[in-house]
Amino acid sequence: MSEEKVLHDKLEDVRTVLKRIRRGDAPTKEELAAAPQLECWSFSKHHGCLALSGYVTGHPTLQDGAYIYTSCLLWLSIDRGAARTVSRFYRLSTSVEELLAQKQ
Repeated sequence: MSEEKVLHDKLEDVRTVLKRIRRGDAPTKEELAAAPQLECWSFSKHHGCLALSGYVTGHPTLQDGAYIYTSCLLWLSIDRGAARTVSRFYRLSTSVEELLAQKQ
C-alpha cells in the first residue's frame, strides 16, 4: 500500500471519528475492549497539539509498559474512562493527578 493511500485512509478514519464525536456517540464496548490502556496518564503537548502521555499496555505496535505520547487528542471522557486520539481509542486507567491525590 502506498504512503499516499495510508494517509488517505487515516484521514478518512479521523473524519469518521470526528463526525461520531459531533453526534455525541461514545465508543462501543467492542472498540474499548480492543483499545490499549493508558496508566498514570496525564495531559501533554506533543507535536504542537494536546495529547496524552502515560504507560501503555495492549498497544498493537508498542511494548507493554512503554511510556508514550499519543497522537493529538480528539475526545476525552473521564467518566467513561476513554479517550480518542487521531490514531485510536484508549482506555484510561488512573491519572497521575489521581495517584498524587491518593498519596496526600
